[in-house]
Amino acid sequence: MNINIYNTKWLRRLFLVLIGIIAGFVLLWGLVSQRRLNRGIFYNVEKVQYINTSKITKEGLAREEEKIVNGKRIYKYVYLEDKFERRITPVDNPDKRDTAFLFFADSYMLGQGVKDNETLPFYLSQLVPNCKPYNYGCPGYGPHNMLSRLEGKGIVNEIDKSKKYVCIYLFIPAHINRVIGSVSSRKRVPYYYINKKGILERDGDFVSGRPLLTQAYEILGGSKFGRFILNGHDFPKINESHIRLTCRIIEESRNCFKEKFGSDDFIVLFWPDSGPGYMSKLIPYLKAAGVKYLDYHGLEDFYKEGYKIPHDNHPNKLAYEQMAKTVSKDLEAILKN
Repeated sequence: MNINIYNTKWLRRLFLVLIGIIAGFVLLWGLVSQRRLNRGIFYNVEKVQYINTSKITKEGLAREEEKIVNGKRIYKYVYLEDKFERRITPVDNPDKRDTAFLFFADSYMLGQGVKDNETLPFYLSQLVPNCKPYNYGCPGYGPHNMLSRLEGKGIVNEIDKSKKYVCIYLFIPAHINRVIGSVSSRKRVPYYYINKKGILERDGDFVSGRPLLTQAYEILGGSKFGRFILNGHDFPKINESHIRLTCRIIEESRNCFKEKFGSDDFIVLFWPDSGPGYMSKLIPYLKAAGVKYLDYHGLEDFYKEGYKIPHDNHPNKLAYEQMAKTVSKDLEAILKN
């Protein structure tokens, strides 16, 4: 049997190169891991703990959440939830309020970390006397969750018959990541995509609709190796197609709202944000679709620490109160158009 000595040498060299690459990667990983460990020692990495409890009361389901950072309580709040899983907003004379306001979004709209009388829907209801609020906010949600809820047959029966109907969706940049089912986002939520014919479709949730990719994302986000590679970033990187998909979902939500409630008063509220410039990229698509919006993403005061809960990125009482004052002034004009 003849052996080609040149092929053998080539294989050895290839093997040694691969060993060198692996060894180098392991060494690099060790150095970076040690550096991160040292940072943890010298820069006091925060240890975050959440405690959630709930109990049934006469008023509704009382949910209590407590956030503890490095052994110190950051907040502890209780909020009431009705039978439709909406946070109850206390208002005076609810039967005399003739305009139903449906509020959708995530924990920003829910009011995570603040009391029932410190949320955006509450403060708006104080400034807009005819506003009867329905808070559909839920942590980790996005426009795809709103569309799924509006597509449901039961939502009409969840809202008291009113003279007028308004829908406000609070948008932050992270909602685009959630729409595409990124590594950091929820997976047991509605999965929408634009098919080859340009039509928006739903295929269950991200687990059932695209199982292999979702599983890969779960492994990437759930492993030390994956977190090392991501280095604090999400995946995939947002591109133009993701922005278009997000806008299509918002547009279809507007259409569903109009169909169910006979109202054109569907408004996207851009929350102040100093992050990537996704807001400005979304607006042209919303304009083209005729979707009303209130753009506040450039209000720099809301970036300051005094407008956020300490050791947390969520708005505090002051932020919601100030935003309600700003929105209420612009709301009257936009609803007339």
